[in-house]
Amino acid sequence: MLTVWQKAPLYDLDRGTAQSWIFTLTRNRCFDMLRKQKRQPNTISADDIWPTEGDGDAVFVNEERGSLEVEIAQIERFYSDLPEAQQAVVRQIFVLDRTHEEAAKALQIPLGTLKSRLRLGVGKLRQLIGPTP
Repeated sequence: MLTVWQKAPLYDLDRGTAQSWIFTLTRNRCFDMLRKQKRQPNTISADDIWPTEGDGDAVFVNEERGSLEVEIAQIERFYSDLPEAQQAVVRQIFVLDRTHEEAAKALQIPLGTLKSRLRLGVGKLRQLIGPTP
């Protein structure tokens, strides 16, 4: 929430709702944390902290961040459930932080197709993730 207050002067009502702007800030912060985690080898297995039931995959988390990394790992698993075309679009927009036009050009698809795949991909991710508390 501190970031929202700090960046409040940057919010532009003409570009979208406050909710979508806050979601974008949060999403970008998560990707920043993922990038930072890849550079930091100081990780431990989640099994060392929380024993898993069954034969679940080991999830690595940074000691300082707790469950956020576990949630990001779950999102990455949901991402892999998307069709390849939707994965490519979601990656271009959210991971590489490209504009719709740049992503369409990079993928060599029409802008409308990109927007359709993005809407379907994000919708499926929301469905897979489920309601947030």
